[in-house]
Amino acid sequence: ITLRHPQVVTKLNLPVNDRAELTVKVVARNATAAPVRGTLRGRAIVTHTEGGRTSAITLEKDVALAAGESREIVLSPAEVPELRLANPRLWWPAQYGEPALHDLELELVVAGATSDRATARFGIREVTAERTPSGLVYSVNGRRILIRGAGWTSEMMLRYSTERFEQEIAYVKDMGLNTMRLEGKLEDEPFFDIADREGILVMLGWCCCDH
Repeated sequence: ITLRHPQVVTKLNLPVNDRAELTVKVVARNATAAPVRGTLRGRAIVTHTEGGRTSAITLEKDVALAAGESREIVLSPAEVPELRLANPRLWWPAQYGEPALHDLELELVVAGATSDRATARFGIREVTAERTPSGLVYSVNGRRILIRGAGWTSEMMLRYSTERFEQEIAYVKDMGLNTMRLEGKLEDEPFFDIADREGILVMLGWCCCDH
């Protein structure tokens, strides 16, 4: 069984934000021609606002997949009460606060052996939008934010470079921006990791020139 696309989704008690409910998701795929049973195990390391205290949340769930099946595995606060947190450090966009990140580690164990592992750094944040007479207004963690962004163009030959990502996202912040809109082409994973770390929002999915 392989693990792909680990994700942590946040629900805050807006606008106080002193509590958060996290939902952990990961896609599991059985690459064999027979049914497989295993156990998803892991932990989330979360930092809190009071004195930099950290807590380790233990995760475990039995998984059964049919031959060739892919399915999103979900661990909710109803199944893991520790996913209900008090006073976690939140992720904020640039100019609005610190983009605090936390760590998620997952492994899928089959017959006593690790079949696959997945890790992710995640922000505890809730993004919402509302339509007003003057347009669409975005809020992060219940606070309205001003989208200050520009178009991001990939390197012409789509040669991914972590060094280039670091340098150009530094330019983005130096210009006082907090958002990048991708010009239709998705970037490599380090691009999104750096954007998360630097508090930069990314708008993606508008592709005007190909299908």
